[in-house]
Amino acid sequence: MDKKITLSYDSGKAIVDVPLTYTAELLGNVHTITCHVGGPPFPLWLQTRKFELMSSLENKKYTPLFNEINHGRNLDTTLFIDLAYNNIMKAEKLVVIVAAVAYEPLTRKANQQPLPLPQKRDLVQGQPILPLREHE
Repeated sequence: MDKKITLSYDSGKAIVDVPLTYTAELLGNVHTITCHVGGPPFPLWLQTRKFELMSSLENKKYTPLFNEINHGRNLDTTLFIDLAYNNIMKAEKLVVIVAAVAYEPLTRKANQQPLPLPQKRDLVQGQPILPLREHE
């Protein structure tokens, strides 16, 4: 069943309301949302009319999956697609977990410890709170 949502996106020049129609499908543990942009008229900065948003489902919680096709466009289009994912998941009342990635710098001092991964107590509304460290 098709569902509709309208997103307000600020491209830096103007705030534009963009209507979307989407369908959701769950195959195994992969949740796929297929979105179609309503129109015309279409915003000039939006370089796609159709895109897919994918998540992995585990223990009734969703983790977004990277989709290279969605990120090969301009910055406004990429940010709009991210906004669409967030708003659709909220509208559907689905719990999203964002995975934190810790990495080791290529050069580090012998006594320097890597950033710890966030613990459950470090999560605020599903978003990790990472300690800040100055660049050396």
